[in-house]
Amino acid sequence: MVTVDAGHRRVFEGRVEPLLSSAPAAGAGPASGPGDTLLECVASYVVPLSLTDPRDPSFTPLNCTTLHDLARYVHERSFEEMFSIHALVGDVRRQAPVLDVFLPVDLYVLDLGGGLDAPPGARRVKRGQIASPLLKSLIDGMLHRDIPRSGPRAMDAGGFFQVVMRHGLTNPEDNAGLRDPSFAIVSDRYLNVASRVGYHFSAVDAYCGDFVNENYITFRFKGGAADRIRRERRVRAIGRILKAMGFAVTVTDDLVVANFQKQPGEAVLAHLEMLGRLLQFMRQMDAAMASDAWVDRVVQAFLDGDYGMAGDAGNGR
Repeated sequence: MVTVDAGHRRVFEGRVEPLLSSAPAAGAGPASGPGDTLLECVASYVVPLSLTDPRDPSFTPLNCTTLHDLARYVHERSFEEMFSIHALVGDVRRQAPVLDVFLPVDLYVLDLGGGLDAPPGARRVKRGQIASPLLKSLIDGMLHRDIPRSGPRAMDAGGFFQVVMRHGLTNPEDNAGLRDPSFAIVSDRYLNVASRVGYHFSAVDAYCGDFVNENYITFRFKGGAADRIRRERRVRAIGRILKAMGFAVTVTDDLVVANFQKQPGEAVLAHLEMLGRLLQFMRQMDAAMASDAWVDRVVQAFLDGDYGMAGDAGNGR
């Protein structure tokens, strides 16, 4: 018979009643103080999470007290850097060709290797010169034949008024951000696309390689020209569609963040194609979201492949 004090790493001969009487009963939860087990002591430096809100001023490295805090901090800051990668390339129009496709935005492409099949120095590249499977899938979705690619979207008088008011109050001609080019950084396995179209911003970051555990898509969408309520309705609809596609989704105000991870390459490319459709389908949709009923209507239309929303034609939508 021996008594084991794991917390202090000691083994005593026989039955030591004072130690046994201070030990927690089975199922009574973790002990505290000198009676803590070694595992509980270690866990106190690993498991607790105090850095929960990246927007809080206390979300700093100095306030990381556990490994969980450290992992959360690094995760959040890494994503911020990933989605601001465009700031590192300067004016891409001087360094990259523009994609020559029929879209309401000029998309400049920075090829990291294996992304384009175009001659050196080309200023414009055709759709058929896209070598990156990831960019090709995204563009195929955006150019889907059933999705309108130009012209204004039908909207009610309230939506039209909101767009006009925001345009007048913000003076977009003086807003440099609204004139930023859209760009894609591509290789044969990687894709980062950041696009500002009017008052909304979207970003897609994806990797598709030979190992399933390395494959991912991260997507962000924020903003719009309409009022806050209509913008929030649009991102709610986007979030529900992405969930139906198998993404993990977080919606906050007029921002939606979605992740699709550890899936085969075929699934990654198929989801990029659907993301392309979704981006084009949701263009100017915030101004049309006149009521909460429109959230259901838009979600169902997209999932049914009714990209022109023919079911609402009789309502003048």
